[in-house]
Amino acid sequence: WFFFTRHLEYNNCKIISRNKSIRRQIKKTMFILQKFLQAQSFRCRSNRLFLEFYITIIVNLY
Repeated sequence: WFFFTRHLEYNNCKIISRNKSIRRQIKKTMFILQKFLQAQSFRCRSNRLFLEFYITIIVNLY
């Protein structure tokens, strides 16, 4: 999960580096999701659903 978020963060910052507000929002969202994942114990199915939810958030920010 850690490497996945780092990869997404790198790609997102590269794509929308001109829009600082959206970039900040993505970083903030990632931080919250990472803290949430650290606090919870997810089964494989829950992780997959959560990733789909997370990707939906990122896509909607465009």
